[in-house]
Amino acid sequence: MTLIPVYTNIRYLDDDWMFWQHQFQDSVYSSIAHLFSQRFSVVSISSTYNIPHMQRDGSHPLLDINYCSSDLIIRHDAIQLSRLDKIKLVAEWDLGLQNIRTCNRSEIYQNNFLNCGRCWKCISAMLAFFALGVLEKTKAFPRQDLTAELVASVIKIYVTTVCFYEELPPLLIKKGRSDLAAVIESKIAEDERRKELNQLYASFAAIGKRVDRRFLN
Repeated sequence: MTLIPVYTNIRYLDDDWMFWQHQFQDSVYSSIAHLFSQRFSVVSISSTYNIPHMQRDGSHPLLDINYCSSDLIIRHDAIQLSRLDKIKLVAEWDLGLQNIRTCNRSEIYQNNFLNCGRCWKCISAMLAFFALGVLEKTKAFPRQDLTAELVASVIKIYVTTVCFYEELPPLLIKKGRSDLAAVIESKIAEDERRKELNQLYASFAAIGKRVDRRFLN
């Protein structure tokens, strides 16, 4: 396989993370793929979510097919694998383990590490690698230590990310880190409470609309 590095400044069109997550990302990947349409006929974009947890997102199997052309097929790949399944694959591949890049915060890279080791994406990946027993084997992060305080202060779990963490607590407990497992379980419980409140608010809003239509027109 011949690796073809591609460098682009396309992210500078709009550097807002939420825009990237929900609208921009696969259009960027696909535009780069189309540059090579005379060389490739099929290009795969790795799925963010697996089938049971598929979300509306800027990367989605129903979206990617719209970026195909007569010359190039865009595949939304690996929807059968969970986030932890993918991390297991990297953990078993030393070249990937030593060079994995999860971080978007390039402005705070230190000492030539690929990842900052502070943001939620870094801490999330480090938690998974620790749960699999390989965090100390990678040099991609500037730290191999994780404290419950650090995880609690950085990780925020929402409906769109809860599936990235549900598999971790049993593995962390087996590693003797029930403190880290407790933090994750607490964050997941907070998300459940938020969902219940949102459902309650939605019910009140629906009742209010019916009352408004019937009595106030």
